[in-house]
Amino acid sequence: MIPVLEALVISGFMGAVGQSVRAIIGLKGLADDRADPNVTDPEAFNLTRLVVSLVIGFVAGVAAGLTIGLDKVAAVTPDDTKLLVSLCAAGYAGTDFIEGFMASYLPGQSSQSTQSSQQQPAPAASGNPPQPGQGQAPMVTASAAPRSSPPGSANVIAACEAEWEAHKSDCSGFVTAVAARLSVVIPAGADANAITQALGAGGAWQKLADGVAAAAAAQAGKFVVGGLAGAQQAVPDAHGHVVVVVDGQPLNRNKYPFAYWGRLGGVGAKDQTINWAWSAADRDKVIYAAYEP
Repeated sequence: MIPVLEALVISGFMGAVGQSVRAIIGLKGLADDRADPNVTDPEAFNLTRLVVSLVIGFVAGVAAGLTIGLDKVAAVTPDDTKLLVSLCAAGYAGTDFIEGFMASYLPGQSSQSTQSSQQQPAPAASGNPPQPGQGQAPMVTASAAPRSSPPGSANVIAACEAEWEAHKSDCSGFVTAVAARLSVVIPAGADANAITQALGAGGAWQKLADGVAAAAAAQAGKFVVGGLAGAQQAVPDAHGHVVVVVDGQPLNRNKYPFAYWGRLGGVGAKDQTINWAWSAADRDKVIYAAYEP
């Protein structure tokens, strides 16, 4: 019994270490926000959120230990870096790993109910972009809605879930794939700059005033995209960035809506507010538009 308990403690501890990395990233972003004179309403440190994040990391680490095998964990040595890093990675992934574990061992579990009951908050919210590996919520399937009617907020979220894994490292590819599931036509191969330009060009895209209006449109079941061209970023870049806005409350700072996105050269995020998608210097310059054929 003692080796089993030791293996569980080791697994949970390493998972908490992995989740601590996310917390440190969040705390660094929070400190940057407080030091930034352009941020008028920086978020306060939330100890409860931090503790919950660490508990989630511990649980994810235990689940990873059970998956790997407690006998292997119990026999771990300082040289077994691959195993230790795997436990840390599970803790970093948090609810994503827990969802996958439950899907494997509880096949009857509804992914949607798991999402609502186990969704993980950001460890310490900030305006900085998420680091590779950040992501929340389980995968579900989707069906396209008729183009002649709003796709429906639930269908938009389902389409995002269905396409995120395949396009988590490509923001424009992700938006294009989600759009296709909802019978919204975005030219194949259009990059983030081209998509952002289309958002402000009119036609079937109705430009929205701000993040609050974007959230309201998403809640009404419209397909809403947010974007910022690379040339408009505080640090100009050849690549822009685009996200799919979804229904979700509360808005971060009462103005930043929830969204899904991929990230070129990294990993995007699922069901996070867009202050995690852009830097503090860029997030208020994002263009939003709803598709209305």
